Amino acid sequence: MFKENKKTYTDDEYIVRMWEKEQLQDLAARFMFAWSNGERRKALDNYWVQKTHNQRDASFGVNNGFYVGMDEVVRYFVGDYENECRADLAEFQQARPEKGYTQADWGLGKTTLHSCTTPLLYIADDGQTARYLCYDVGMDATGKPDGSSKSYFEIALCFIEFIKEGEDWKIWHVIWEHDFSIESGKNYDALPRILAPEDQAAFTRHHGEPTKPFDVYDDLFGWEYIYWDMPAPYRTYEEEEGYGPRGKVGKKYYDRIV
Repeated sequence: MFKENKKTYTDDEYIVRMWEKEQLQDLAARFMFAWSNGERRKALDNYWVQKTHNQRDASFGVNNGFYVGMDEVVRYFVGDYENECRADLAEFQQARPEKGYTQADWGLGKTTLHSCTTPLLYIADDGQTARYLCYDVGMDATGKPDGSSKSYFEIALCFIEFIKEGEDWKIWHVIWEHDFSIESGKNYDALPRILAPEDQAAFTRHHGEPTKPFDVYDDLFGWEYIYWDMPAPYRTYEEEEGYGPRGKVGKKYYDRIV
């Protein structure tokens, strides 16, 4: 369980922290916007850590593990997405060669939205790191050449850990816990609570093959542990309480106390 920490700040310190909280929420929103817009490479170049020692420890966590190190984050966040776009574009090119689809039509048929609603944010007492939690209420749709589309409302918890590089805040660790998908046009009450194996693709397609496989989030029972993982006031960065691959997020209570 995260340690409790309470500190009294001066008025000047409060002003600085209020401004930095605005900067951090803006940074998270810009990251989500770039992600939604398909500008994933830009999102990493502009908003993620740039210093070598921080990139070495950067990570992107999903339900079944962590991508560790910036190269691995790029492989998952950019490379896997580009492979999807390449395959989707090939379908359009094959079905409608007369259209002359080219690389300029990258992302054809794909619509994505990520949001950062109800944010919770705490900056460490030493002012060098910050922890953030939001609920990502979004959507994901892939259109097909015949005019059909597979569209889902996507619901996820998103944890972000920021670190200061000089005077600039940067994203250091992300954990995107995919909660559930709802197919568009379907009655939510009529959807099965536990999906058949052939329907699991809607839940697992986001995860890929992490560098460090680990049961980070169970989309059926994960909320049992969420109150332990939520940001809380803290003094300084400690690895085991952070949002990186060696932290406690997703661990069962008996793994946290040993």
